[in-house]
Amino acid sequence: MEFEAGGLRFKSDKLAAKRDQGQTDACKGHSVRYKGDSPATNWGLTADVGGGPGLLNAEYLLNGKLIKVGTGDLKKAAATVQDALVGLHVCCCVR
Repeated sequence: MEFEAGGLRFKSDKLAAKRDQGQTDACKGHSVRYKGDSPATNWGLTADVGGGPGLLNAEYLLNGKLIKVGTGDLKKAAATVQDALVGLHVCCCVR
């Protein structure tokens, strides 16, 4: 399951200055690591295109193979995502 992370965007001044949409598009779907990140087994933060050269939208993916309906896992995963996004300090994303 894929969800857009509303107001969270990543920016690369280098790619924006070069107006390089190709390199920006190549970042789509790449996992984004951040300070405090731990190997999440049931969700991940990724980059998605949508803002022009050097701009990427954030999205998070919930692993439907690991999250089973009726077990409470979805609620726990959603709470984990919310906590992570609220306290997010990105350390690296677009190069």
